[in-house]
This record gives sequence, C-alpha cells and structure tokens, in this order.
Amino acid sequence: MERIDKIISNQTNYTRSDVKKLIKLKKVKVNNILIDKSDMKVDISKDSINIDGEDLLVKKNIYLVLNKPKGYISATEDRKMLTILDLVSKEYSNRNLFPVGRLDKDTTGLIILTDDGNFAHSILSPKKDSKKIYNVTIDIPITEEMIEGFKRRSRIK
Repeated sequence: MERIDKIISNQTNYTRSDVKKLIKLKKVKVNNILIDKSDMKVDISKDSINIDGEDLLVKKNIYLVLNKPKGYISATEDRKMLTILDLVSKEYSNRNLFPVGRLDKDTTGLIILTDDGNFAHSILSPKKDSKKIYNVTIDIPITEEMIEGFKRRSRIK
C-alpha cells in the first residue's frame, strides 16, 4: 500500500502538489470512484487509477537498455560532464534511474538503467557470480602478458 500522490508523481510528470490540485478538481479516481484525499493508500497490484479520464498504467520498476556513446559518464549526475541520464527521455525523469554497472567515459556499449535495486544487486554482487562478457578493441597489439594480467584480475579460468 502506497499513498496515491506518491504513486501518481512517481509514474507521471505531475508533482505531488499537482496531484493534490487534481484531486481537489475531482479529476482522480481509484477503482472508478472519485477520491478527495491525496494521502489515500492504494494497492497498485489491485486498484485502478484514473486521471482526468485516462487510466494510469502503473509500472512497478523500469528497465532501459542503452547503447552508451563516447563522452558520457556512467553516473546519475555531474556538474561538469554529460551523464548517461542526459540521454534518457524526460518521461523517465521522475523514476530515479541509475546505471547497473559502469562504462568509462570513452567506452561505448550496452548499459542497463533501472530503478530496481534488487535487480541491480543480483547482477553486480560478486556473490551472485553473474557472468559478463566484454569485447574490447584497443589501438595496440595484445601481448601474452596483457592476456595473463586480464585473467588474474578478472578471475577468468
């Protein structure tokens, strides 16, 4: 159970104060009944929410796959550099997305953005032993010494 104003503000671009105004204007229904309190508790697995005639599709968690280009850092915010969240549509700005893992600023490749901490932990935790494959292109010849160094650092067998 969660407060209706929190649910709507997390799922839309409305602020909590916007949601309170919508409720006062009689524009929010739960289970087809107009509501009059912004602190009403709602069960998103059972209850339906309608805002101004539109049903709200509640997404508990979100998972975005992004092909990170060069020049962006794998962070949620930075005052000087562009982050991977700068690449994400504004419709997701209220979802508290974060990257699952990191890629260096000049590295390109797939990265997952989510608001699901349990999912991220299941991939990142060394105890979960999640397999990852990296394809690397470098601008110098690879030596046997480099290969051995990678094996030692990455637990490759």
